[in-house]
Amino acid sequence: NWETVMHRSLRWAFRDNKRVTFNIEEDDFFQVVEVMGVKFLLMHGHVLKGGSYEGLTTSFRKYADILPAFRYAIIGHFHRFARLPLPRQHGSSSERTLYLNGTAVERDDFIEKTGGSPTPLYWLFFVEPKGITSEHAIRLYE
Repeated sequence: NWETVMHRSLRWAFRDNKRVTFNIEEDDFFQVVEVMGVKFLLMHGHVLKGGSYEGLTTSFRKYADILPAFRYAIIGHFHRFARLPLPRQHGSSSERTLYLNGTAVERDDFIEKTGGSPTPLYWLFFVEPKGITSEHAIRLYE
């Protein structure tokens, strides 16, 4: 998938920069990484059912019992750019958020077949121990 291609390309580009690290899990359908003590769930998203935003949040509810605790989730499978609130995990008082990255390709048959148009946008975050302090949409073209 394109996430893996981009991750490997970025890892190579930053190979000499000791301040930049990459967490690339290729054997599981998700991973949880900590950034300054804040837990991020990273997954492609292909295991989630439903193309609507409501369907995605419902699908996360179904996985709540098997997914480890996290504050933010980031997926890319649906080729749409969005930010959605997620229900809290049982026993947690933390708000959770699902971020969908857009697509890395200019022409996107996957989303055009469903009547949509590609959104070539990716998220950029600034994180502190209290969580995401700033979020930005990065345009991949233009």
